[in-house]
Amino acid sequence: MLDGHTNLLGQVGNGDLPITLYQDHVFIAEPNRMQMLDMATGELTTVAKPTTVPVGANDEWKARPVAPPLLVERGSTSIAVTSFVVNETTTGTRAAHQNAEIIAVDAGTGEATWRLAIRLPNKDGGDTKASLVGGNDGSLALRTTKEYDNHYVSYGIDATTGRQTWTKDGFAALAVDDGVVVGAARDEPWGVRPSGFDATTGKTLWRGQRSIDVAASTIASGRVLLSGSDYGSGDEYARVMSPRTGRTALTLGDEVRGDACVYDGQAALVCSGSSGVDNTVHAFEATSGKLLWKLPDSRADRIAPSVSAVWHGRVYGTANDSPVMLDATTGEDLASPGAVPIMVNESTAILKSGSTLVACPTKG
Repeated sequence: MLDGHTNLLGQVGNGDLPITLYQDHVFIAEPNRMQMLDMATGELTTVAKPTTVPVGANDEWKARPVAPPLLVERGSTSIAVTSFVVNETTTGTRAAHQNAEIIAVDAGTGEATWRLAIRLPNKDGGDTKASLVGGNDGSLALRTTKEYDNHYVSYGIDATTGRQTWTKDGFAALAVDDGVVVGAARDEPWGVRPSGFDATTGKTLWRGQRSIDVAASTIASGRVLLSGSDYGSGDEYARVMSPRTGRTALTLGDEVRGDACVYDGQAALVCSGSSGVDNTVHAFEATSGKLLWKLPDSRADRIAPSVSAVWHGRVYGTANDSPVMLDATTGEDLASPGAVPIMVNESTAILKSGSTLVACPTKG
C-alpha cells in the first residue's frame, strides 16, 4: 500500500524514466549530474558530477535521453553508477576527442566510490552516446555508439576497482549475468549475431544466429531474455537462454513476442502487451518457463490490466480505470494499492501525474 506522504521529484518527458530505486533512496540521473533523494529525511543531494560540462547538457538541440543510474551489487554492498560523455579540453595541436566519464557511488551512503574516464574513438558520425549495463554479480560494461550511425564499441569495467578491462569493437553490450556480457556482435558484411563474452576477460564464449534488431535483458539469475529477427527469413524470435552457454531454455510463443517482459525479482516473468484493442498479460516461471497464468480469461470473466510495474510477487496496473494489484504467481486480484506506481520497491513507489514525478513511501 502507498502512504499519503509525497515528495516532488520534478518534471520529466516521455520515454524511460531516469530513476533507479535502492531501499529508501531514489537515484535520479540528469544531463549534468546524478542526485540522491533520501526518502527518510526528504534530503536531495548531488552525488556525482563530471569534470566538465557533458555534451548536450546546455544545448537543447543536442539534448539526448538520460539513462537511469545502474545498480550493481558488489558482495554485501551496492553501487549506483552513471555515465557522461564529455569533450576533453585540448591545447596546442593536440587532437580534440570525447571521453566517457563513469562515476560510481555507494548506494547506501551516496559517497564516491570510483571514477573512470574512457577515451572514445575519433570517428565520423556525430557525438557519442553511452549506456551502462550491469548485473548482480558485480560485472559492468559500457556500450557506446555514434549519433548518426550504428557502429558500437563496448568496454568491460571492473565494478570493484573501476578499472577498464577490455574493449570490443563492433559489439553492443545489452545485458550482464552470470559473469557474461550478452549482446550483439557485428557479422560481416551485414547483420549481427547474439554473442556472449566473459565479463572479466572479454573472451568469446558463444555466438548465435545471424540476426537483426537484437535485444537482451536479465530476467533471473542464470537466465536472459533474448529477442530479435532472423537475418535470412525475417522471422521474429524470443527465447529464455543461459548467458554462459547461449543455449535456449525456453522459446516464447507468438502471443508474447514483442511484449514488454519484466522479471519481478523473485520468481515470475510478466509479459504485457495487446491483442487488437485488448490488453494481454502472460506470467511465466522465470527459470523453467512454465506458464503460470494469463489474462484475459473469458471463462472467469476477467480482463487483462494495463501493467505499470512489477516487483516481488506483485503486478501493478489499471483495469476499468482503477488501480489494481495482482499476485504475480497466481494472477489473483489483491487489495487495491490505492494508486498506480510506475516503479516500486520495498520502501518507495514512484507515481507519474502528467509530467510530474512523485515519490511516496510504501507500507504494508
